[in-house]
Amino acid sequence: MKKIILTLVFVMAYAISLSLALECLLNLLATALAISLDGSAVTKQYPRFIPFCLIVGIIALAVIIVTFILNLKVSKKFAFTKRLWVSEIIIAFVISIPMIKPWHMLFEFLQRTF
Repeated sequence: MKKIILTLVFVMAYAISLSLALECLLNLLATALAISLDGSAVTKQYPRFIPFCLIVGIIALAVIIVTFILNLKVSKKFAFTKRLWVSEIIIAFVISIPMIKPWHMLFEFLQRTF
C-alpha cells in the first residue's frame, strides 16, 4: 500500500514540475518568436516576464532533479522495479500535458496583473 501511495506522490510531483517547466519553455519560445517578429516591443510591454519565466523554469527543473533523487532513495528502500519506474515516467508525462493549461492561465493572469 505504501508503495502505491509513494508512486502516486512521485508521479504527481513529476507531472506538476514538468508541466510548469514546459509552460515556461513555451512562454519563452513564444516571447522569442514575438521579439523576432515585432522587435523589442514585447520586452518593453512585459519587462519582468522573461526573467520570471527563466527563474521559475530553473526552479521547476531543480524540483524535477530533487524529486528524482528522492525517488532513487525511496526506490532502494521499497524495491521499486524497472517496470514501475517506466510507468511512473510515462504516466507523469501524460498527466503533465493537460496540466500545462492551468499554468498558462495563471501566467496570463500574472502577466495582465503585474
